[in-house]
Amino acid sequence: MKFITNSFGGLNNKHSTQKVFILAICTLIMLPFMALIYKAIFGFEADPTVWDHALKNVVPSVIYNTFMLAVLTLLFSLTLGLIAAWLCSFTNFKYKKLLHFLSIVPLIFPLYVLAFIYVGLFEYSSGFMEFFRESLDINLHSYFKIKSILGSSLIFSFGLFPYVYLMLKQSFDNQGPQLFQVSRSLGLSKIQTFFKISIPMARPWILAATTIILMETLADFGAVSVFNVDTFTTAIYQSWTGMYSLSTATKLSTFLIVVAIFILLIEVKYTEKQKYTSKKSNKSNNIFILSKSQQLIASVWLLITALLTFIIPITQLLLWVRNLITIEQIEKNIPYLLNSIKIALTTAIITTIVALLVCAGAKLINSKFWTRVNKASTLGYAIPGSIIAVAVFSLFTQIKSILGPSIDQNTFLYIILIVGLMTRFLSLAFKSIESALKKISNNTDKAARSMGARPIEILHKIYIPIIKGGISSAFIMIFIEVMKEMPMTLMLRPFGHDTLSVKVYEFTSEGEWEKASIAGLMIVLTGMISVALLIFSSRQKRERI
Repeated sequence: MKFITNSFGGLNNKHSTQKVFILAICTLIMLPFMALIYKAIFGFEADPTVWDHALKNVVPSVIYNTFMLAVLTLLFSLTLGLIAAWLCSFTNFKYKKLLHFLSIVPLIFPLYVLAFIYVGLFEYSSGFMEFFRESLDINLHSYFKIKSILGSSLIFSFGLFPYVYLMLKQSFDNQGPQLFQVSRSLGLSKIQTFFKISIPMARPWILAATTIILMETLADFGAVSVFNVDTFTTAIYQSWTGMYSLSTATKLSTFLIVVAIFILLIEVKYTEKQKYTSKKSNKSNNIFILSKSQQLIASVWLLITALLTFIIPITQLLLWVRNLITIEQIEKNIPYLLNSIKIALTTAIITTIVALLVCAGAKLINSKFWTRVNKASTLGYAIPGSIIAVAVFSLFTQIKSILGPSIDQNTFLYIILIVGLMTRFLSLAFKSIESALKKISNNTDKAARSMGARPIEILHKIYIPIIKGGISSAFIMIFIEVMKEMPMTLMLRPFGHDTLSVKVYEFTSEGEWEKASIAGLMIVLTGMISVALLIFSSRQKRERI
């Protein structure tokens, strides 16, 4: 009791408004998950045979599929990302800047867009497969099936390896040539230094990238639907919409929540002491000087990676769009684009404001306990969208039944969709704004308070002008992520408010890859903004170093 009292510092005392606000947001984020777990354990099952059927026939296969998909995706992503980061950080070869850009740009593709492009390319009746069968007498389908766990994990790694690349490159660049000079003076070769010192020093970044890849793989719904690979997210969706058993969906969701929290706790445990440092050095970081033949091999390897992860997918997408594009098709997709923008704008505005108030409140309180409470409100990013949809729908339906018919169904669905999306993406805004606020010294706060400034004045006249770059970055990142989001939008969208991602799902579920290409290209074009922002941001940082 004493610990709790000391930790809260007394809600009636200093900064009580900020503490109450942080607690309210944390409760809003956590309550749906707590209600979901409670419902899964103690909830009433209208038809117990549904859960018995799922437990016996569905759960074993989805556990195996989800586990294998996550492991293989992680293995392929780490391999591609590690090799690319090592080459671009420590070696010399031509066109390094171009190949560096091509190693980042696959981030513009949502996984479900990459999935339907490659399924369209490698399905038995595609022109590509026909060319090999009829011209070269090679049936590629007998050697490799794209709709398999191996095929889907390969395509997943094409879209996710840039996370590994970016984090490892940041780690390697920060190590600098001095590390190798010191280790060589102690008798270690360059190769020994890389494996015995450089890689161990990069472990926090490797772990962070591992967490992102596992979370993205566990959370995916659209891509696994295209590949016809049954995982937990598809089982949750089918339980809800196919078997009409919300209770079964909550039980399946609870299992995945436990796994997600376990992964998150491991990451927090091993990265909480991680420090982002950078060293100014005029010396080249080209530790490993490659011969001409080695440079050619390095360039070809990265070019093949770029072909598979960006050039082939974007070319195929543009070819499909060219075959299909008409004024009528564009007009058909405009309402879906406007619906996507409306939902993305609303979510981005609300989430950015909430994140700003929560982060500023935590900074003003300046307490380790309240900082940890603050971080609990970012849990949603670790939870798959389909589970958040089930959680907020279950909780808010109970609230709506208490309130009665005072709110129409479409408005109700719109509100819980925005709450669900805010829950999912609050972490993005939180990280951007929190890191910007760290640049403001606590002495600045003290000086403002000593002059009688109130918290709202400190926020308005000091924080916002200084961190406006971080605020705008948070807004854009959330806007882009919501434009791409599929499972939650699919499950919670108001009637008559289909979005681009929903149309992609509808077309791809019928195998109509070309028809999905226009909506897919619109989503990819918005994704280019996030990559441009990422590159611009990293360039600004380098210039400040």
